[in-house]
Parts: sequence; structure tokens; C-alpha cells
Amino acid sequence: MGVPRYTRFMAGQEISPKVESGDRGIEQRPGTGVDRTLIHNMLMLTPAERVQVLVASARNLATLLATIDRMRERAISFSSRIGSWMMT
Repeated sequence: MGVPRYTRFMAGQEISPKVESGDRGIEQRPGTGVDRTLIHNMLMLTPAERVQVLVASARNLATLLATIDRMRERAISFSSRIGSWMMT
């Protein structure tokens, strides 16, 4: 089972009770943690290229939001038509 952590600490085998366990928690294994590839790829671009990506992303977001608004309006219109049909 091993020697209790407090005993190892008191014997001077550990710097602090949490250092040993904390080091294991900091280690990053492949497939875990933050995916830094997008950040790395953006940093490889020139400032002008980054602005182009930003502008294209803004356009895509505006298109997505407009599509969501249209879908919401259609859903409201459809539900009101169904509601009035059910009332007759």
C-alpha cells in the first residue's frame, strides 16, 4: 500500500504534502487539456492575414445569426397558424 504521505513529509522525503500529487495533476497527456493548434495556426499568419480571417469569421457569424432569426420568425409564424387552425 505504501507509506502514508504525512509520514514521508515528516521524514523529509517530500517538500510538501501536495507537491507530489500536484505535479501529477499538471502533466498533460495527449488528447487531454487545451487544443492549441488553432492558436498556433493563427500565430503563424501575418497580421494582415489574421485581419482577413477575422473579417471572414465576422461575416460567417452575421450570416448564422440572420439565419437563426429567419428560422425563429418562421417557427413563430408556423405555430401561430397552427394555433389558429386548432381553435377553429
